[in-house]
Amino acid sequence: MTHHNGTYDASCHGASSDDPAVMMSIRIYFGATLAFVLIGLVGNVLSMLVFSSREMQGVSSNVYLLALAASDSCYLISIFLSKTLTTLRCWYFVDSALDIVNRSDVSCVLLQYLSDLFSNNSTCVILAFTIERAVAVFQPMRYKELCTVCRALCVCALIFVVIATSIAPYHVQYIGIWVDYSVCAILQKHEAVFYVLYVIEMFIFRLVPVVIIAIINAFIIHRVTSLARYSSYVSSECPGTGSCAVRPLMLVMN
Repeated sequence: MTHHNGTYDASCHGASSDDPAVMMSIRIYFGATLAFVLIGLVGNVLSMLVFSSREMQGVSSNVYLLALAASDSCYLISIFLSKTLTTLRCWYFVDSALDIVNRSDVSCVLLQYLSDLFSNNSTCVILAFTIERAVAVFQPMRYKELCTVCRALCVCALIFVVIATSIAPYHVQYIGIWVDYSVCAILQKHEAVFYVLYVIEMFIFRLVPVVIIAIINAFIIHRVTSLARYSSYVSSECPGTGSCAVRPLMLVMN
């Protein structure tokens, strides 16, 4: 895409195309992204209002859900500021300063960093919440002892600090504005190193947590279905208060 003065605008490369079919797909993608951002923000704000209420503050699970809603909201805001505003500027406000992410090195690094930070943080918070659900299923007698609000707050804070400090150095050093093109991107001389570090980041903070979440949920489903089958068996074999109704449920729990 070019400005009215004829210079090439590299920041609008992904927002325009000479092919009508490609341009249509870009517009559909933009519309869907904008809708998801707006709907997601509304839903997350409502969730934060609910989980931060006095009635919900005494349950540790709600701490994770509140942290997840806040993290997702920040991620959506970073996407809006770094991608949506750029597209709006390219399409409708060409000469405006609406394109925040490509305006300076500070905004470029900050928005890219925040986007990755909150994306990773949300995945890891879901993992922490899933582990707590596993504790509730496999150790119900010790659930209140092990899963406290204070511990949930500490876990959420620890997750955020670990991710924030581990990904900050190479985001700050290897991302910036390409001077010749005025576009926010990985600095050309650091591309190879950044991609390696970014793959490691995704593996540790996204792929591994997702795999663990899937495994834990599979065990939870197995345990819950086992308990449900045992309960159905007891109800059918021992109606009323027969002596067989006292068969130890712990055979299933252990």
